[in-house]
This record gives sequence, C-alpha cells and structure tokens, in this order.
Amino acid sequence: MASYLRTVTGGSSSNTNSTIPTNTLGKRLVKWGLIIGVPTAVCVAAYLVYRQQQEQAKKSATRRSPLPTPLTKVNEDSTTTSENRLKNRLTVAMDLKNEGNLKYREQKYNEAIEAYTKAIELCPAESMEELSQFYQNRAATWELLKDHEKVIEDCSKAIELNPKYIKCIQRRARAAETVGNFELALEDYSTVCFIDSYQPAYIMAADKVLTDLAKRYMETLPPVCRKSYYSI
Repeated sequence: MASYLRTVTGGSSSNTNSTIPTNTLGKRLVKWGLIIGVPTAVCVAAYLVYRQQQEQAKKSATRRSPLPTPLTKVNEDSTTTSENRLKNRLTVAMDLKNEGNLKYREQKYNEAIEAYTKAIELCPAESMEELSQFYQNRAATWELLKDHEKVIEDCSKAIELNPKYIKCIQRRARAAETVGNFELALEDYSTVCFIDSYQPAYIMAADKVLTDLAKRYMETLPPVCRKSYYSI
C-alpha cells in the first residue's frame, strides 16, 4: 500500500499536492466505512479518484501532439495518402475484432485472443475508441480463461484510452478483487459509482471490498491500536 493512489487510467500518479498516497486513502476509507457507513465513504472515495482521473486526462490531452497541418500541395497529398492508409488499417483491425468476437462466441478463446491481439497491433493509435474496445474484448476473454492479472493489464490500457469506460472499470474491479488487490478494486468500484449515479449494485460491491480491506488493515495493527482506533 506504499504506492501512490492509482487513477482509473491505471497509471501511477506523480507526487503533487493533489496526489493522495494509497496508504493514507486506505486508512481514511477504512475508518470512514466503519464509523460513518459505507455509502458516504464510497462517495468520498469516488470524488477523490474521479478528480485525479480528470486531472490526468487533462495532462494527457496537453501532452498529445497535434496532427501536422499541411502547408503545401505536396503535404496535402502526403496527408491524404497517410489518412487512407490509417483508414485501411482500421478497417482490417475491425475485421479482426469481428473475427475475435466470432471465436469468442464459439468458445475458442485462444483463437479469439489471437484475433484481438492482431487487431490491437494493427489499429492506428489515433483510433483510441476502437483500440480501447479491442483491449476490453481481449480482457473479457482473459477473464473467462481466469487470467486475472492480464485482465487488469488490458483493462488498464483500455481505461487509459477511455477513462469513462464503465464496463472495463467494472471488469478490472472484479479482477482486482479476485487477486486480492482490494485498494484498486475499491478505487474502481468507487469510480463506477460516481460515473453511473451510485447504482445500488456498485455500492454493494464497494461495501464488500471495503469490509475486506478493513479486515486486512485491522489485522496489521497491534491489539492496543485496534482498541484505540475507534476513539480517534
């Protein structure tokens, strides 16, 4: 729990004034959850995570280089050719995704992963929405194969491309909970609560994770600290 709070983009936050260490957030959430009730704690967590998500998205947008502006007829022709190539690559990538979907429905999961991987490799970096879908589809396949670490990895890449991808945030939360990464699971469930109007199912999921996180944290405290914990 010594690492900095991960945003829903799945990356590491820099050490700024708005960054909250995971250990600090975890302790606060545990205490809030035990004292004032889970829904309030989840609301607070969601706000903290979502705020960092928006800040990270702004930074990413600032760093992203704009496409070059054509200045001459030669540049215009070159740009048109380049755009056509990108469209062709995206078309082939979409075909590969559809092939992966077919293999997925046929329960040929390894073949589905191969198709999604080819789609990811071929997809232009500019097609962020489509690329995030490819990662999400591959993550769904990894989930059926019970490779939860790869689920987290692919979901993180999809969320980096589309920070409000609720389906992917949910899937990463489930995988994180399965492997015992309760901090990440709580962050993701809290973020989904915030984005999707605090649906009861999400709050219940966060309730369960918060309970597990509280148990784990309390077990690390010496007996005397456990007694004084509630008096602070």
